[in-house]
Amino acid sequence: MICHANHVIFKLQTPNAEGQFSPQDSESNYKYAMRVVDINNPTRSLILIKPTRPTDAAANVEDYLATHNGGQRWPRNEQSWQYKTILAWIRGARMVN
Repeated sequence: MICHANHVIFKLQTPNAEGQFSPQDSESNYKYAMRVVDINNPTRSLILIKPTRPTDAAANVEDYLATHNGGQRWPRNEQSWQYKTILAWIRGARMVN
């Protein structure tokens, strides 16, 4: 998560020394997370796509969705518990009009 402390699109606040998030930091993290979530097509959410992609040493910005500078983070990709948990969260995040 430290690597996302300086990102523009998905900037995350880090926990304090006790490992806790303040209400303000939690709200900020939620707002930034929603910037990389596709409510209408959850599996196209960057929050799910990026951690399942390898690092592109060439950093080809034209292929933004195909790589993750942090490398592949979730073993088994779409079958990982991490992917499934966030996908379930996104599906539950749908707004009802």
